[in-house]
Amino acid sequence: MYESLLFRYGGGILPSSQLGKQYGGAATVAIGIGGTGIAALAELKRKVYQHLEPDNPGDPVPRYDHIQFLAIDSDETEIDGMRGKARLNKGSEFFSISNPHLRAALSGKDVIKNNPTLNWMEIDRIAALLNTVPTGVRQIGRYLLFRKAASLKDTLREKCTAALNGLHSTHLNIYIFAGLSGSTGSGCFLDVCYIVRNMLEECGWASSGSIFGFFFLPDVVTSKPEVAAVSSCVGFNYANGYAALKELDYHMDLKRVHDRFSQNYGPFSVDTQEPPVDLCYLISAAKPDGSLPPDGFRYATHLATDYVIAYLLDAPLWWDEPESIIHRILTTCIRAPESLSVGHGANLSYHILGAANAEIPMIQIATYLAAGFYRRFQSCVGRDKVVLTKPIVDEWVEKLGLTTNQVYNELVRGCDTLFLPEIERKELAAYGIVPKGKAPKPWAAPGNDWIDRCFGKRAQNRAALNAPLVSFDFDKVPTGSLSGRIFRKL
Repeated sequence: MYESLLFRYGGGILPSSQLGKQYGGAATVAIGIGGTGIAALAELKRKVYQHLEPDNPGDPVPRYDHIQFLAIDSDETEIDGMRGKARLNKGSEFFSISNPHLRAALSGKDVIKNNPTLNWMEIDRIAALLNTVPTGVRQIGRYLLFRKAASLKDTLREKCTAALNGLHSTHLNIYIFAGLSGSTGSGCFLDVCYIVRNMLEECGWASSGSIFGFFFLPDVVTSKPEVAAVSSCVGFNYANGYAALKELDYHMDLKRVHDRFSQNYGPFSVDTQEPPVDLCYLISAAKPDGSLPPDGFRYATHLATDYVIAYLLDAPLWWDEPESIIHRILTTCIRAPESLSVGHGANLSYHILGAANAEIPMIQIATYLAAGFYRRFQSCVGRDKVVLTKPIVDEWVEKLGLTTNQVYNELVRGCDTLFLPEIERKELAAYGIVPKGKAPKPWAAPGNDWIDRCFGKRAQNRAALNAPLVSFDFDKVPTGSLSGRIFRKL
């Protein structure tokens, strides 16, 4: 219960009025690769719980059938440390590529050299780097992925199938988060993108599926104080990031250079001229002057997930089209470069995310107020631990004057009795919404002055119920109004 109230775990008091409707025109699969990618994925899931209406309103644990999550990593530390109802589920939302016998496997150099699927691996150089690189070796991350590529492809297919199940649309949006400066994210992100693309083609989803890459630049990680304090860590992060960006830049432009991505993964192969993602977002934590804020990592992950959550909400276009905003942006971004003059070597395939959103923290406010009320309630009943049994609630309702009879007596005190025509409740409900100044037929009969007789009474009752506040000073809340008296008692 306590963890369900912690903001960092996706908890808090969630006002139903603050939850937006899910966009129903596309299924969503979100993938996080490596430590940075999984941190962004976890942040996205927290935002889903805090901003979107679930498919099972009223249940203790929200369910989002058409939004699937998958974390991919060689280290289980991050996933094991997650808490709260919005945490990533290790059993169903985590794909491990770890190998407990990694050193022994890498020591078999001849086995690796004779494996045709690993002909890209520089095993002689890697062995010398194992004990000297503090941030990890990109090729080791890729090597670990290759061992389980076929199983990963099956898992991705299951996630996409689950997201599309029961949806009246074949559109599928896949969001991939990865850091470019570590070992797992940097070493695996290209292969994961192409395995996803290959899976979409095999399943017949290529024409209706879109892949969006959110890749975090090295400064996102080096903005962490613990990383920034070690110069060797900073240097290796930037080296890994540079290599990853060189590979990304080349593959985003395969058609122009007349090349292909061809890779044998053992049970299957990928051979394509398509880029790894349809839209590529590069995310930096650096300020305009190049300096790094101490909370740069948090800023960058919030920035990316704020952007994605906007497309998971049902926000129709202002013109009458069935197309969603994300697909309109996708179409525009793909076509726009065709009309722009491109200089030598320029590549217009990238997009940069800017300022973060500002919003009223309704969840934090509601949780703060609820916690304060509960703390005061504890002091009122004189117990450290309060179990809200029905007798306790009934006692306080009576004490505060909130029983049905007490409230009714307060409302009608000093008011003339209204003699209304006899009418069944169902018959009255059948009239629906009645315009202001009008009345249902039994009250609007010729000679019936019900509206005139009730108008003054209604204003009188409203004043008795909720007289205006004359000051924000709690001691000056009007004592004559029902709400004022209850407020003072609370």
